[in-house]
Amino acid sequence: MAPKLAISALLLLLVIIQALFVKSEPQIFKSLRLLEGAQKGYTIEGLNQVKQYLKAFGYYSINGGSLTDSFDDVLESTLKSYQQHYRLKATGRIDSNTLKKMSTPRCGVQDIFNDSNDDVKFSMIANYSFFNGMPR
Repeated sequence: MAPKLAISALLLLLVIIQALFVKSEPQIFKSLRLLEGAQKGYTIEGLNQVKQYLKAFGYYSINGGSLTDSFDDVLESTLKSYQQHYRLKATGRIDSNTLKKMSTPRCGVQDIFNDSNDDVKFSMIANYSFFNGMPR
C-alpha cells in the first residue's frame, strides 16, 4: 500500500512542477496560428482581428469601411509595412514570425501616428548604436 501511495504522490508532484515551470503559449497566439499562411485573396474567419490589431497600432487606416475577414490589397500592404517596421521578411503574408511578433505583449502605444489633417505620418522606430567596444 505504501509504494502505491508514494508513486501517486510522486506523479502528483511531477504534474504540479510541470504546471509551474512549463509555459503554455498565450490563448491569442493559439487563435492567430489558425491564420498562418493566409495571403491575398483568402477569406478566413479571424482576419478582422488582425486588421483591428494593425489599426490599433497605426498601420491600418480605413475611412468608413468595415473590418472584414477578407485578405485584400490593403491588408497585404499593411502587413508589409508592419513586417518592415519590425525588420521581418516583408512578404505581405501572415507567417509564423509575424504571428509571433503580433502575440508579444505590448504597451498599446501606436507605432505610426497618422495626422488625418495633413496626411503626415510619424513612425517610431528604435535605433540603437554604441561606441566601438561598448557595451562590454
